[in-house]
Amino acid sequence: MISIRDAAGFFSVDEKTVRRWIAKGDIEAHKLGRQWRISPEEVERFLATRKSWQRHIVPLRPAMSE
Repeated sequence: MISIRDAAGFFSVDEKTVRRWIAKGDIEAHKLGRQWRISPEEVERFLATRKSWQRHIVPLRPAMSE
């Protein structure tokens, strides 16, 4: 699970933007105590919906080869 700060850095946006995406339901996040956390799979799902970003951002995990 990654923090809002980490997600903002990954997407090169402000933390407020990530919080807006969470509030709108664009990104699914879970509140653990006082902090929001986002799963790496959710980050990848969100990235897949933003086709123009895909060529600029390095994946969180290496692609699995079969």
